[in-house]
Amino acid sequence: MEYSYQATVEADPDGGFVVTFEDVPEAITAGNTYGEALANAKEALDLALQGILEDGHDLPPALARNGVSVPVDTATILAFLGRAGGSSSRV
Repeated sequence: MEYSYQATVEADPDGGFVVTFEDVPEAITAGNTYGEALANAKEALDLALQGILEDGHDLPPALARNGVSVPVDTATILAFLGRAGGSSSRV
C-alpha cells in the first residue's frame, strides 16, 4: 500500500523552488532545481511525519488533492514505530 501527500512546488523569487505540504505544515523545504526540491520534499516529509509520531500523534490525513504526489517512506515509518514500541495503527 502506498501512502502519499500532495506537495505544492512554487518558484522562489530569489531563485530555486519552495515545497510545502498543506496537510503537513511541518514539512517545508527548497531546492535549486525542481528535481532537487522534490527530492528534498521526500526527505522533509519523512522527517516531519517521524516527528509527529515521535510526539505521540497520529499521522494527519492526506486530504489535499492538488499538487505533486510525494510518497511516504513506509519502511522508515514502520522502522520508527518498531523502535518506539508503537503501533502501526498510527500510520
